Amino acid sequence: MEIKEYKEFLDTYENKKDYFECHEILEELWIKETNCETKKHPSVILLQIAVGAYHWKNKNIIGAKKLFQGVLENYPEVAVEINNIGFDEKKLKKLVEEQLDKINLGKEFAHFSLPLK
Repeated sequence: MEIKEYKEFLDTYENKKDYFECHEILEELWIKETNCETKKHPSVILLQIAVGAYHWKNKNIIGAKKLFQGVLENYPEVAVEINNIGFDEKKLKKLVEEQLDKINLGKEFAHFSLPLK
């Protein structure tokens, strides 16, 4: 796994809050590591979280819901890898569930930080 890209992703997500650029960073990594053969990869999980935030921020509620639901569907298969790259996998899953609940309640987007170990 390329830790450098995950660090760049985290800086872009947390400090720049450029969720679209987060997609670009991790899409490249996903292609390099999997040849697009699976969505069950930590880069895809984090990419989907960032793009879900992007859609929610831009009021594309349906797109945001689909992405967060996709994260939760594939999460069990990548939880250990999420932990291995420095994220708290249990807190991250709970965070995604909470964001989905907020969307379903009609809440406005607010930046949420990703939990590290």
